[in-house]
Amino acid sequence: GTLGALGDALARALDGDARWGQRLRQRRQLCQELPRSVWPPLRAPPQLRIVPERSGSALALACHAWGFSPADITLRWFRNGDIIGDAVGDAVGDTSGQSRALPVGDGTFRAQVTIPVPPGTSGDTFECVALHPSLEEPLRVTW
Repeated sequence: GTLGALGDALARALDGDARWGQRLRQRRQLCQELPRSVWPPLRAPPQLRIVPERSGSALALACHAWGFSPADITLRWFRNGDIIGDAVGDAVGDTSGQSRALPVGDGTFRAQVTIPVPPGTSGDTFECVALHPSLEEPLRVTW
């Protein structure tokens, strides 16, 4: 119809004008930079929870961290006070790259690290420790 023809003519006119592409790039860059200049960077401490996960007779413990910003966080597992899993990627932000902080969409991040619980450890204490720039001391939760 008439609107379709008008739309086609407008699209052809804009496609042939390099200024529109330049304006679009400038506005996109402004949209990316403006929030950083208007609002200060969010700094929020993590919340931490240990959740047991059963699969048949196997037990694993998942340490969930959420609500934190910036994304830099380290999560470590301890068993009876001794660090465990330091070479298997259970630290978010370590060089193994197996665990990463993921954006939630509201400016905060979430992360999870999971360890298997070996049989015969019913009296043992497992602790998840979070290190984050917003914390003066490590955040600890015990299971």
